[in-house]
Formats: sequence, structure tokens, C-alpha cells
Amino acid sequence: MGYSCVKYVACTFTLIMTASCGTTMLIDTNLKTDATIMPVKRTALFLGKEIVSFGTYYTGKVDRTPTLSSILNTEMDVKTLKEDIRFEMKDGSTNKSNVYCIGKLGKEDLSLAGRQDDEEEDVENLTNKQNNTFKGTIDYQNSESKWHFLIINSYSLGGDTSLGYLSNGSLRISIEQVNVYMSGHMTEDERLGYEYILNNEVIGAIDFTGHGRVIMKNDVPGDIKFALANISAALFLKSDLRDSY
Repeated sequence: MGYSCVKYVACTFTLIMTASCGTTMLIDTNLKTDATIMPVKRTALFLGKEIVSFGTYYTGKVDRTPTLSSILNTEMDVKTLKEDIRFEMKDGSTNKSNVYCIGKLGKEDLSLAGRQDDEEEDVENLTNKQNNTFKGTIDYQNSESKWHFLIINSYSLGGDTSLGYLSNGSLRISIEQVNVYMSGHMTEDERLGYEYILNNEVIGAIDFTGHGRVIMKNDVPGDIKFALANISAALFLKSDLRDSY
């Protein structure tokens, strides 16, 4: 009887672990060693404001405008849903930044993307679909360093696709969506997170499953880590405008 109970408990534990792993985003092999995994915490404040933190990184109070809807073309019933987000980012040392983001559902002028030749075809394809764009500026307070980012989330009957980048003018980090679970199951209608790619190498990722995680390679320079922390916080703060279709 005792052996059966132990066996039952062990089997239950295995099933729980399997289910837990199955509902977690697949992590690139490059992030499985020598990388830091940071659980995301969100603290609600007065008047709808909040603080997002992970590892040594944390935001100041987050200000956002309500999602506003305005009809652009009444005959086609096309709407633009817009959201502004502002926050200060810190890492517990001297690094501080001001972040300003705009989320928008609808047609977007993509000329600011500064697209490269190998991305041009993908960008053109995305412009023909309904897009949820998210762009912003990361302005470092203790230096002249400034980063810009743009992510285009496109929705179609064939599934979701994303194309994005984070750049300071000299470095360009590609941002690609992840829609595969740890179990290997692929989903077409659920964006599980994003990977950050520099020189064809995954250097970090954010995982939206569960309470959320931010993952960074340990050998990434500190200024780039801080930029990744900024955009990661912004992505966790962004509302899912797709629900407002």
C-alpha cells in the first residue's frame, strides 16, 4: 500500500512537471546555458499605475493613455486603436532611461523602419495585412545613447507573424516571435514570446507564458542588456490590441 502511494505521488509529480513544461515557451538552445532567467513581477499601484520588475531591472511608475478608437474610413469601417505608454527604467546602478512607446492597430507608415534588403520583402508582405504595430524610443539619461524599436504583429487566417528590430544606429537586434511550446506543440493563433537576435545568435528572449520571464545571455555587454530590459518591460506593458478588433 505504501509503495503504491509513493508510486502514485511520483506519477502525479511527473504529470505536473510535464504539464508545466508543456505550457512553457520553447527556449533556444543558446539560452539554455550561461544565461540568466528572470521571473517578471507586476505590482499594481494607485489609479491604474504599476511597476514591472525582473532581476535587477525595474520600471518607475508607468503612465499610459486609455486605448482610443477613431474611425478613419466609415465606408470600410476601419478603426485605429492607439495606446501611449511612458515609463522610467532602472537597473539598481547608474543606468536610467526614459521610455516612450506607441501601440497602434491599423495601417502604419513603415518608412521609419530603416529596413534592410533581406527584410524588405517581409515588410511589404506585412503591409498588406491588418497590423498591430508597436514602436518606441529608449533614451538613456546618463549618456547620449538612444535606441529605437519597431515591432509589426500581423494577423491573418494563416496565423500570426511578427517582424521587428531594436537599434541604436550602429547595432541592429532583430526581434522574432516564438509560437512553439516546450513540448514541441506549435500554435498559429497565440504569440508566446519573442527572441532577440544579434549577428544570427539568440542573445535573449521574453516568455509571456505563466507570469512571464525575461532571459539574457550572461556574456552580453551591460549596455545592450539594459536596452533589452527596456524593450522587454515595454512589451509586457503593452495591451493586446488584437482583442479590440
